[in-house]
Amino acid sequence: MTLLDLFSGIGGFSLAARWAGIETVQFVEIDPFCQKVLAKNFPGVPIHDDIKTFRAAPGSADIISGGFPCQDLSSCGKGAGIDAERSGLWKELHKQICMVRPRYAVIENVTDLLSGDNGRWFQRVLTDLAEGGFNAEWECIPASSLGAPHQRDRVFIVAYPREIGWLRVFTKTNLKVRRNLGNNKRADWFGSGEGAWADWQTKTRKEILHKPIISREDDGFSGWLDRLSSLGNAIVPQIAHEIFEAIKEVE
Repeated sequence: MTLLDLFSGIGGFSLAARWAGIETVQFVEIDPFCQKVLAKNFPGVPIHDDIKTFRAAPGSADIISGGFPCQDLSSCGKGAGIDAERSGLWKELHKQICMVRPRYAVIENVTDLLSGDNGRWFQRVLTDLAEGGFNAEWECIPASSLGAPHQRDRVFIVAYPREIGWLRVFTKTNLKVRRNLGNNKRADWFGSGEGAWADWQTKTRKEILHKPIISREDDGFSGWLDRLSSLGNAIVPQIAHEIFEAIKEVE
């Protein structure tokens, strides 16, 4: 299967896809620092720099992924809404889904999307998808459900053509995720690990134990600002990995 990764950031969805044996064929990402990270970690995959000017061919990917900007939706922001300058880019993501008509679209955002404007923001997303001929299902999945030492609740939406019927992808996600959903207890982030992310856990533990979170240059300003910003906007790839594995099971 192939992936078109929109609003790619530093490639969280594509890392998860790689673990699941899914090939990324195109990135769309505007941030220059993130583009460098993508080029380093996914050499040879083309990167387009503006979702507004990107035009994907029908059928060019089996899956589209995209975590469209959350700044106008998040409770940490001003709540400008889904038609505001940044989160209003949802319409561009929706346009690409309708043009490509993939077998699946995997969409991510903050959970405020569900409740904002008395539920109208989320109603807008579902209505747009339905008018494009797509069914959708969704689940709120915290990073802690896969062992992270922080909550980081996010809503994940999986959409697919209406003629397929209801696939119930989220009932097929890894038992570990479903067992921990709604559970406030945090699993051991630094346990032995298993499967695709065992090496990732080991490396992360070493970096946290032996490297400061923020290093400063001699001018007094952080030298990691781009890195911190890109990490803050990134998805948790372990969650996306479980969704991709569920999609493969459906297939």
